[in-house]
Amino acid sequence: MAAICTSFLVTKIKEVADQKEIEIGIDVLPVAECSSVIDSVDIVFLGPQVRF
Repeated sequence: MAAICTSFLVTKIKEVADQKEIEIGIDVLPVAECSSVIDSVDIVFLGPQVRF
């Protein structure tokens, strides 16, 4: 179920960015890997499943 929610969120963000002609890059990573990229990104979204 978590992958479906994340996939839906990514799809919607990309759709809105395309409509507004904003170039974005989205990576989906496990929480354990976040520390390796945290200094090189502008925004971090945590999915609701992270609390588990």
